[in-house]
Amino acid sequence: LDICLADNGANAVVVVSAVGKFRFRYTGNQPEESFYPYGITTDSQNRILIADKIKDNIHLVHQDGHLLGLIDNYDLQSPRCVCVDSKGNLFVAEQYTRKVKKIQYYQ
Repeated sequence: LDICLADNGANAVVVVSAVGKFRFRYTGNQPEESFYPYGITTDSQNRILIADKIKDNIHLVHQDGHLLGLIDNYDLQSPRCVCVDSKGNLFVAEQYTRKVKKIQYYQ
């Protein structure tokens, strides 16, 4: 029941509990590199998926805030919106191409 917010102005994802208590802040996998979170969703295992519009990838983050991996081998171009369906398919909408890509990732 946490609340996850992609704050692209602050280059971070902020997660608070249902009652508003700060849990963690995620700023990407490399602190010295740019991170521009845009779209954000969660999956059935409570992992957070974050579209990084600058790096053209998706960050897969544990519910406690550490990086589990990157989804970056699908030639994504400015991913903006992400969602996961009940079958474990990840849908990624690209801003400039206006395409929606369906990605099967491990759940």
